Amino acid sequence: MRGKVLIVSYDPKEAWQSYRRYVSETGNYARVDILPPEKGMSGYRYAVVVYDEPCKLSKYCKATHMDLRALAKTYMRVSKLKVATSRLIEFVESDAIREALEEAIREKAALKKAFEKIVQRHPVYEWCRRIKAGKGALSAVDALMFLGWIDPHECNTGGRAKAYWGLVPTAKLTPNQSARARIELKGIAYMIAKRVIMGKDSYYYPLYQAKRAYLLNKYPEKVVVERGGKTFTFEKGKPGYNAVINGKAMFWLMQLLVSNAQQVIREAEGLKVPKHRNHIDPKPSPDAFPSSRTLDAIRTGELS
Repeated sequence: MRGKVLIVSYDPKEAWQSYRRYVSETGNYARVDILPPEKGMSGYRYAVVVYDEPCKLSKYCKATHMDLRALAKTYMRVSKLKVATSRLIEFVESDAIREALEEAIREKAALKKAFEKIVQRHPVYEWCRRIKAGKGALSAVDALMFLGWIDPHECNTGGRAKAYWGLVPTAKLTPNQSARARIELKGIAYMIAKRVIMGKDSYYYPLYQAKRAYLLNKYPEKVVVERGGKTFTFEKGKPGYNAVINGKAMFWLMQLLVSNAQQVIREAEGLKVPKHRNHIDPKPSPDAFPSSRTLDAIRTGELS
């Protein structure tokens, strides 16, 4: 954790008072993390985490990073509820009950309409709208997922953002992040990347193809993977080989999209973003195409 823990309390009022006092007195960013109880204790703990840099999110949204995370969590829960409720309706006889359940399903659509008003002025939404995904473009929901799950003050590098989303081999959970949450974030990243590939975006799809070409060259005869503690070998020309290659290339694209979102979100607040040798900038315009130099570097493994 980059931030400093100011206090940890079982009293939410004490935590919120400490949070508001710090923000008011310093003008810097802070947040309240909800932690599980200590061993042998009951009740949640509330940690106030503070940073020595200001937050400028209010330039774009009338919300805090905590607010956006709460909204992102709510949308994810409502999405699950919609799936479960849709299944239940098939076995409901009462018209009144069916109407009540259908109203619950409509809540998801109502939330989606609200999202755009909240995030439409933020640069990450503008970036999302540049990216072709499926038959359209990345949406306000995608922008909310990035804003809700990338804290630019804690995730000061793309690597930290990828680790939080569980997209690096050595990713470790933060104290307030469950294994289940990380799996869900990987699922979100997967669906976003899949839609970008389906849409054949002018910028990210060629990057994905270049990475796939590199992997085909790296594993010309076979590819070995570990799953559940077991080792599996897939030979070229046999079932599973192309799926593994495509999966590795997609995972790379998932990492790139999350790190690019982190860059856009952090730069929106006037904060620095360290750029390493393998850095690839976010898509700059709707019709942008990656340079031939970048694509060649990916194909040869120079840019990994």
